[in-house]
Amino acid sequence: MKTRVLDSWPILEWIKEKQPATDIVENVLAAAESGTTRLLMSAINVGEVYYYVRKYHGETLAEVVACVVRNTTSDHRSTHGR
Repeated sequence: MKTRVLDSWPILEWIKEKQPATDIVENVLAAAESGTTRLLMSAINVGEVYYYVRKYHGETLAEVVACVVRNTTSDHRSTHGR
């Protein structure tokens, strides 16, 4: 299984529907959904995405995004030393 670390920049570009990030992020997310790729994202990057979505799209959508991120990415702490 591949492991990919997500940065906030391509996720924000994906949210804005800008290329080439949109196609790349969609491919990475599809691989994660199929179970062939494990996704990691730092708390800082999650916070950046949450901040952007909350600022420009509202708190409700930001909470949905945070929930999706928690359910589709692995916590870095759970991958080391356990």
